[in-house]
Amino acid sequence: MDLSELSNILTKSQLDKETKLMVVDLVALCKDKELLDDILNLIESWQKSDAQIQEEFIQQLLDLKIAHQNHIEVAVKDLVKDETQEIDGLKVQSEIDRIKKHIMENL
Repeated sequence: MDLSELSNILTKSQLDKETKLMVVDLVALCKDKELLDDILNLIESWQKSDAQIQEEFIQQLLDLKIAHQNHIEVAVKDLVKDETQEIDGLKVQSEIDRIKKHIMENL
């Protein structure tokens, strides 16, 4: 990773300002090439891990959204089924009442 990639990562990261400035200072003060490479590799690994965590979080949110939508669909289907059964029951009762009335009128 070069310094422009580091700049890009720090610009887009969710780290607080102080931590970003500390990384910049650490890189600026580093005279040992091997240590600088280790620092840059650490930042790059952190960024990849952070991106993976965000991906997993987003996937979990999407899974929750789908589960919630499925729950709503089941609840709506159950409600429609219950209402249909009630309507059918009222139709049967109405027919029974009609038959009773017809019998009573024809006695």
